[in-house]
Amino acid sequence: MDSLLPYFEHELSLFNKQSKEFAKKYPKIANRLLMGHDTVDDPHIERLIQAFSLISARINKKLDNSYADFTESLLEVVYPDYLKPFPSVSIAQFNLGVQGNAMSEAVLVPKNSAFASQKINGTPCQFQSTQDVSLLPLQIDSVDFETRQEVYDNQHGLLNGCISIKFKGLNPSFDYQALLNHSLDLYIDEDASQGTSLWDLLGCDVKQTHLHGRQVNKITGSPFEIIGFDPEQQILPSHRVSNAASALLKEYFYFPEKFNFLRLNLGKVCPNLKIDSNSFEIRCYFKFDKKIPSA
Repeated sequence: MDSLLPYFEHELSLFNKQSKEFAKKYPKIANRLLMGHDTVDDPHIERLIQAFSLISARINKKLDNSYADFTESLLEVVYPDYLKPFPSVSIAQFNLGVQGNAMSEAVLVPKNSAFASQKINGTPCQFQSTQDVSLLPLQIDSVDFETRQEVYDNQHGLLNGCISIKFKGLNPSFDYQALLNHSLDLYIDEDASQGTSLWDLLGCDVKQTHLHGRQVNKITGSPFEIIGFDPEQQILPSHRVSNAASALLKEYFYFPEKFNFLRLNLGKVCPNLKIDSNSFEIRCYFKFDKKIPSA
């Protein structure tokens, strides 16, 4: 009833305003109804006005309350993803530990795998993976950035920038040639300015790639693939009537870290590549003409 009071007071105020105009315009009729410029002298007319004000207040309140139902029903038809709640999301890191030293083959963690966080106030949070992840006995040993003139490309001329990524195998007996059958999703864990520059260089600007093991293998272009933009890589499934671009924007504003991944796929770029060492280095060369934010 308290929520109805403002509507009732609004209706009475509206009637008082209109009754003044009515009495001013039609004074004879107003006198017969005992209506002055400010008051109504007939108590029966006054009670009647209050009763109609209460009825009007209830109607207006019901109309206002129905706006939410109307807009919700409309959005369910034209843009159902707008009403879908966005869950808590995070980046998960898989740590093989000592088990990586004994891995003899890749392990696939399938999409939609369930995970539980540490207990918070006695209750763990349940998470679900959104992508397939291949676990390999491999770790990144170091990442270096250099600007030096040492590689010449027939199409782009002198390449004076290099990002080198050194990988170290955890199990010497593992057949690292099997890397060609798997992809590695690398996460750029940097602040926005440095991370974006590194993502742009590795994903868009690499002209040549050299794989250094026991021998040097050369690849034209970049072994890295930009991911996160395909419909099957969305965090939440979209409705068939939803626009794919709006879904990407929604994910970007909710969780921009999702797009900080690059996929290393050596087998796709060079299926005949020979990897004959459990420790190797990938050097990505580009024409350096950009300013990289200092660390």
